[in-house]
Parts: sequence; C-alpha cells; structure tokens
Amino acid sequence: GARLGIAIANNTDSPQGYLITYVAGGSTVSNTVTVPARRAVARFLDEIVSAPAASVGVVTITSPTLSNFSVIGLRFTGGVFTTIPPG
Repeated sequence: GARLGIAIANNTDSPQGYLITYVAGGSTVSNTVTVPARRAVARFLDEIVSAPAASVGVVTITSPTLSNFSVIGLRFTGGVFTTIPPG
C-alpha cells in the first residue's frame, strides 16, 4: 500500500524539464516534468508515469540540459511520509 512521491527543485533561473524514467520488470516508461525557475514540484510517481500498483523498479531523473536540480523521494504509507534520499 505504499506510494512513491518525488519532489524536484529547480535550482536555475529558467524553467526546466526533467525526464522521469521508471524501469520495472523489463518495461520502461518515461515522462517529462516541467519545473518553473527557482521552484519545486512534488507528485506521486503514478501521476507522472503509468507505473503499475505494487511494482518494484528503478526511477531515474535526468536533466536533458544538464542543469542543476535537487530531488528527494517520499514514501507514503497510510498517511505518513518517509524521505528516501537519492542513491
């Protein structure tokens, strides 16, 4: 019953698009999240890409422009968030 939330902070002076890629069980799905300049966006992974419920995989976040950004994962279980640092 856990969900993965992702918070991305854009550390630049212009809007940036960040590519979110999820690989699980031999399938890969991806989508781009745009974050305004000097702002942050937080969403659940299943709101960004079509990730099957209860699947286990690897999430990769990249900046196609190689811009600076910060990210943290948030594991949500029954009303409680726990941070998951990038690894």
